[in-house]
Amino acid sequence: MKLKWLIASAYLSAITVALIVIWFSLQRMVIVTTTAYLLIAMLILSMLLALGIATLLLRPTFKDLNALSKQSHALANGQFKRIDNIRSKTEIGSLANDFNQMSQQLELVFSQLQASERDKNDMIAQLAHDIKTPITALMAQSEALKDNMIPPVEMKRSLDNLQKQSIILNDFVDQLLQISLTTTDRELVIEPVFLDRVLLTDLQAFAVRLQIEQREPNVMLPDQLHAIQSNGQVLTRIIQNLISNALKYSPAGTPIDIRVQQDSSHTQLSVTDHGIGIAAEDQKAIFDRLYRVEQSRNLATGGLGLGLYITHALVEQLHGTIAVDSELNQGSTFTIMLPNVWSDQTPTQE
Repeated sequence: MKLKWLIASAYLSAITVALIVIWFSLQRMVIVTTTAYLLIAMLILSMLLALGIATLLLRPTFKDLNALSKQSHALANGQFKRIDNIRSKTEIGSLANDFNQMSQQLELVFSQLQASERDKNDMIAQLAHDIKTPITALMAQSEALKDNMIPPVEMKRSLDNLQKQSIILNDFVDQLLQISLTTTDRELVIEPVFLDRVLLTDLQAFAVRLQIEQREPNVMLPDQLHAIQSNGQVLTRIIQNLISNALKYSPAGTPIDIRVQQDSSHTQLSVTDHGIGIAAEDQKAIFDRLYRVEQSRNLATGGLGLGLYITHALVEQLHGTIAVDSELNQGSTFTIMLPNVWSDQTPTQE
C-alpha cells in the first residue's frame, strides 16, 4: 500500500474511533443529541481539513519518494545516475544524499570489476599469443633433434636457442606467480635487512648477462648504512625487477647506476639506465597492469606489461612508493622510497 493511502487510512481510523466514542457517549446520555451531531460535524470537517493540509504539505515528499523509487529500479538495471531533483531538506533529503553516494560507490566498484575483467581477458590473450612463439620454437627444435636433422656444427646454437626459449617461458610463469603473490593477503615477515647485501645477491644473479653485454654496474652507497626493518624476499624481487627492466630497455655496453641514500626517516634506492627512455605521456601509466610502452610483439622488449605493475604492488606491500624520471633516448631512473623502521639497537653496516 502506498504511503499516501496509509496516511488517509490513519485519518479515517481516527474519525471512526471518535465516532464510536461519541456514539457510546450518546447512548449513555453523557451528551445530548444536538451536541453529538455538532461534534460529529466538527470532527469530520476538521479531519477532512487536516487531511487536505497534510496532502499539500506531503506532496513534495511523495514526489521525492517516487523519484527515489524510480532511481532504485534504474540502479538495479545498472544505471548509475544521481538524483538531483530532491528538494526536501529533512530525512528524505538525507536519504537521497546517501543514495547518491551509494550509487557513486557502486558505479566505481562496477567500473573496477569491468576493468579487471578486461585486464584479465587481455592478459590471457596476450599470454596465449606470446607463449605460442617459444612453444612453437621448442617443438620445432625438439623435433629436429629427435629426427637428427641438425648437423653437429649447428648443435650448440640449437641448444642455446632451446635454453633461450625455456627462459622466456620461465619468465612468463614467474611473472604470473608474482601476480598471485601480490594479490593475496598475506602477512609479511619483517626483519632487519641490509640493502648492500641484497644488492650484492641481486647483481650476482645477473652476473653472466652483465658480462656478456659488457656492462658495468655502478653501485653508490652511503658511508654508513643502517639495516631497515623490511622483508628481504620482497625487496629482492623489487630490485631484480628494476635491474631486469633497466637491462631490457638499454643497449649493451651502457652502465646501470644503482644509488642508495638514507636519512633518519626514509631509505631511497634508485636504478638508472641509459636507454630508450619513456615519453612523458607514458610515464603516468607504466605501473598499470598490462601497460606496455613498446606495443609490438617483440618478446625481448614487449613482454606482458606486468613487470612494473608487479614492482609497484610489491613496493606498496612494504608501505613504500615508487616513481620514475625519464627522458626519451636519454634513459630512465626508477626510485623507490621505503620508510625507515629502526631503533637505537638496529645494527649498522659500515
